[in-house]
Amino acid sequence: MVFENNFSWMSRFSDSGPYKGHQNGEVWSRVVKFKPKNSENFKKWSIDYDIKKNHDANRGIVLWPPIEEGFFCIVGPDVPYSVIHRPNKGNNGSQAHVNFWYNPDKGTFEVNGHFYLEDSSYVYRLAPFVKANRTRNETPTMYLYKCIIPENNTEQLQWQDVLNKAKVKVTDMFGNSGEFNLSFDKENFDLPAVS
Repeated sequence: MVFENNFSWMSRFSDSGPYKGHQNGEVWSRVVKFKPKNSENFKKWSIDYDIKKNHDANRGIVLWPPIEEGFFCIVGPDVPYSVIHRPNKGNNGSQAHVNFWYNPDKGTFEVNGHFYLEDSSYVYRLAPFVKANRTRNETPTMYLYKCIIPENNTEQLQWQDVLNKAKVKVTDMFGNSGEFNLSFDKENFDLPAVS
């Protein structure tokens, strides 16, 4: 994993406060490449999946103030393949992680907005920033951008995971073709499941 940047987040006790600002949210990244067994690159490849946008994850509004959607942070032109929250990760289970997985077919991926988490006492407003200019590789590639705050036992507030399956089609330098599927879920969180 490679450290990308820090981001701001806020916590609010119960429904009315007090509010507290934090600057120690972290964004980390990872590159996952799929290569042929006897070569560095494929002759051709494609990754096909349904695009996901803010409305696929958002499930309602949060009275912060202001009144905001629970999830509104994906800006284009590339959109994520999957967005997944998982509590009690890293650092002895003391962190909340939200993963954004994408494939760079259009060149620019950006997260710039907010989403909410909560636990039994607090509401958290995360405002991460990620902007990645990636180019299409010679081999199927997925990028992970992981947003972390040092809070455990969190749940999503007015948004849900966006889980997606992708079909990868490949042809090697010798003309052999094949396909496989990629999927992410709570168990296949930091690396995709391949089937």
